[in-house]
Amino acid sequence: MKRLLFIFLLSFLTVFIAGAIAFKTQISKPVLAASNIVYNNIPTPIPGNVPSLGYEATSTSEFGGQVSLAGTERENPIITVLMSSWACQSGSWNTGTCVTTEDATFSHPITLKIYNVNPDNSVGTVIASNTITFDMPYRPSADPSCGDGRWSDGENCFNGKAFPISFTFNGITLPDNVIIGVSYNTSHYGETPLVTGGPYDSLNVGTNPTPSVGTSLPTNNDAYLDSTWSGAYCNGALGTGSFRLDAGCWTGYLPAFKVEAESPFVRSAEITSPLSGAEVFGMVSFDATLTDKDQNDNVQWAVRKGTCAAGTGTVIGNVDGKSNEYTWDHTTFHASADTSSWEPGNYCFIFNPTESTGDTPIRLTRNFVVIDTDSDNDGVLGAADYCPNTEEESFNKLGTNRLMWDGEQWVTSHPTKSTVPKEGFTMEYTNGCNCTEILNELSAITGESFDGHYKFGCSQSILEDWNKGYYMTEHLTIPVDTADGVHGTKILNSSYDYKIKISGTADAQVGNPIYFDAEYSNFPSVDGTNWVDGVTTYEVYTTNLLDLKVNGNFVDWGVFNPTHVYETEITGTNSPIFLNIYDEYYPNNMGNLSADIFVKLY
Repeated sequence: MKRLLFIFLLSFLTVFIAGAIAFKTQISKPVLAASNIVYNNIPTPIPGNVPSLGYEATSTSEFGGQVSLAGTERENPIITVLMSSWACQSGSWNTGTCVTTEDATFSHPITLKIYNVNPDNSVGTVIASNTITFDMPYRPSADPSCGDGRWSDGENCFNGKAFPISFTFNGITLPDNVIIGVSYNTSHYGETPLVTGGPYDSLNVGTNPTPSVGTSLPTNNDAYLDSTWSGAYCNGALGTGSFRLDAGCWTGYLPAFKVEAESPFVRSAEITSPLSGAEVFGMVSFDATLTDKDQNDNVQWAVRKGTCAAGTGTVIGNVDGKSNEYTWDHTTFHASADTSSWEPGNYCFIFNPTESTGDTPIRLTRNFVVIDTDSDNDGVLGAADYCPNTEEESFNKLGTNRLMWDGEQWVTSHPTKSTVPKEGFTMEYTNGCNCTEILNELSAITGESFDGHYKFGCSQSILEDWNKGYYMTEHLTIPVDTADGVHGTKILNSSYDYKIKISGTADAQVGNPIYFDAEYSNFPSVDGTNWVDGVTTYEVYTTNLLDLKVNGNFVDWGVFNPTHVYETEITGTNSPIFLNIYDEYYPNNMGNLSADIFVKLY
């Protein structure tokens, strides 16, 4: 109760109360660089005025509090103080004669200090201090509607006007707990009393009951004060005239501070070109960026053959005796090189900016591949060229609608001309391979002869299969009325993978049909039009009932497909494929499923 009465007594002494500074000073509304609030005891929105502590009225030189910061942001703090001005441009607040021109201000320097906290909660060493001269607003003129000399915001009447001021501490990193103190001179108090009275004698520091972010320490009842008047303290017997902890009677009237801070700066870099694993040929750009505080670091760089290790295989750069041209503005790096004459293979781009004291070291690497120089001149480069030694080809008699590569384009026969270009077919489409090279691969993989294609040229379907990467080796019909299913006639080589494509539906019950495909079933009398995994009413046989097995094993055929077409891939077993339906009773099953077997070509 003592502190409550004290604060309101001050509000009627002529020296304090706060108001918003109407954006008149550049300091009062700083531009924040990704700052977060880590302590806040300023009400939102700021009211017309708040309870406040008047320095001249209470013989005070410094007032503040200990705060425990929330979050992890501690860099470059911005500290805002809610002030209260009772000063009038002419007249006085307590005589009903206050007159103030709209937006009128007076200038006054305010000092904000940040202190370390000693183990006993006493004031420690100064972390940082900042003195700024602010344009302080005079409180507005007396409003007759208030009847007692106060001003009105249209809803409420106030003696003083609340406003914020802010201090920026670039380059400062705060500990988790700090003491904040606000000091300034008045006529008789402060570090250097001004002797002559002025509006600063009616300037106060605002208070607020409890922080919304962070914590007030040691408790919500405590503040820090430097006053020569013992009555200003909770216990004046503990000493006056020094900035110290004043415990126990500040409940509801804690200093109105807000602290904003940034996350620690992280020095970082990025290689933007070439892309990781890129296949390149000809002119290649080497680009990188650096995010750094001082932006004055130099760079070392290199491109090395077959390794990222220092001092080995350097092809270009500014190390290991190389002095190739590059640009560097301390944030953006660029170099370029013609790789046409480089030996094809793996390369590494190394970007290594130097660092200042305390900087995080950075050495980035980027692997890429210089591809061949298209020695067969088919326009297909690097890994995309499955046949790097392609030559033009000719056939004794190019068959009707058969195709071959004439060294420049795919051509086909024509009734009245020897050959004509075949639209839609390019070397990119056939992965850099001509007809003969494709047939050689197909023959090696499938064991088939392809004699007609060797003699008359490739059919369009051969090129289409080659482009898709799959060649159908056989078509099978799978009976569903026997556990024996069907055995293929082709050996599936263990060196290759195969795609199994299943289609169609069959019936598992005479009279009351149960339709099924490779994975799902439909019992119309129970399921309606729904298809389910397993068989409704036969759940005891698990969801594998009526599933198609491959080589004696159950297969996940994927989600239901209303077209009843499913695919899976297997590795060859050096034996024919075996496909059969799993059922508990086969004689009442009717129909067949179809299977197409494709060998994977690459």
